[in-house]
Amino acid sequence: MKYFPSPLPLVGLALIASSCSKVDFEHQELKLTHDQEADSVTMDISYRGLIAGSSGLEVACAWMQAMVDKRPRFIVLGWPFEFDLEQIGDEWLLGQIDVLRADLIFEEGPSMRMEQQVRLRSVQEAIVRANAAISAEIRSSFEGADLEGEAEGWMDVKTLELILAYANRGGPWLSLVEGSLNLHFPCSRGVFHNALMTIADPPVMDDVERGLLRQALGQLGGIAYGKELLVASFPISGDDGLQLTGTKDLSAREGKDALILELSGK
Repeated sequence: MKYFPSPLPLVGLALIASSCSKVDFEHQELKLTHDQEADSVTMDISYRGLIAGSSGLEVACAWMQAMVDKRPRFIVLGWPFEFDLEQIGDEWLLGQIDVLRADLIFEEGPSMRMEQQVRLRSVQEAIVRANAAISAEIRSSFEGADLEGEAEGWMDVKTLELILAYANRGGPWLSLVEGSLNLHFPCSRGVFHNALMTIADPPVMDDVERGLLRQALGQLGGIAYGKELLVASFPISGDDGLQLTGTKDLSAREGKDALILELSGK
């Protein structure tokens, strides 16, 4: 089955990820805020308990050093959302990204954390480009495909037909209006009802996934469904913005302290 791309601005442009994580961490706090006057979005990301990912110590050290050097890369809640924007090859995007802060801090334990701040300028133009990229990816994946063969799990044929038709119209999949980030997803009435039932009575999921679902629902500004289009809105303006927190237990990970010792020079 081909996978429908996640409707996030930078994911829509390109998701650079391998089957192995580069850097992992025990706790992350992420805050997304929009400055309408400046037409910018700022991400404040705090990583705590940083350790090497499954790609190995050498890859982890190189990734962390590039972060310290304020190269345009960051991680959102862990693999596969590890973004190295230089690998995308989009010169316009690179020209709009500023890494304002990347402070690596060593603590007793030993433990290591990083405080990072990344800003995307010209965000409305970025959304236009993201919408075009998402539509192009969907057309590439599903035009001429056997949609009945592609539909499985929660995705039905009707929803795939709606997604392809929406992509042919150019979306939008994302919009930023009056301080709210809106995610647009065409789907059948059956898929929408299943989504509501999942929210009301979540299936078996681990604590991290359940925690993220609760956080997202707690910050949901609005949800609407009409004419086979689902729109979910998240306010991201003001001091609070959109905030997510993720926690994992990595205490049993082999070689847990290797990255700390390597970067601290001990």
